[in-house]
Amino acid sequence: MVRVIRVGAPPTGAGAVEDAYRLAIDELPVDAQGKPGLQFVLHYSVPVFIQPAGAAAAPPQLQWSLLRDGDHVMLQVSNHGGSHAQLAGLSYVDTMGRRTDITPGLLGYVLAGATMRWMLKPSAAIFAAGGTLEAMVNGEKATQNLSLADRSH
Repeated sequence: MVRVIRVGAPPTGAGAVEDAYRLAIDELPVDAQGKPGLQFVLHYSVPVFIQPAGAAAAPPQLQWSLLRDGDHVMLQVSNHGGSHAQLAGLSYVDTMGRRTDITPGLLGYVLAGATMRWMLKPSAAIFAAGGTLEAMVNGEKATQNLSLADRSH
């Protein structure tokens, strides 16, 4: 069974940003009563992005910051552009050239006009001297020079 629900018209006009949805798919096992064995229920969650009608959305414009919260570090990314940014493969290279892998796979998405925060596993000492964050943004390599800031409460 497939159920599609769409409310409202797609975004239009200059300055329109893309719409973002999540498609949830549950694959249920066939009812096999009396048969031995395992049955699996699979759940998929697929991001879906709809570009504005008649024009391409502005590309993502990201603002990155590292915030210290005690011995922990939080990565904050704001997207001031008109389309999503998929972040993956994060590494941090300090001023001495030492590389620390943060997330080898997908970190997450920053939707148009949104801000996301992620608590990073490496301790604050790794980021203390400043350095460069390397990431894949929408499949393309990006670098950002960052220094660690104390989080204001």
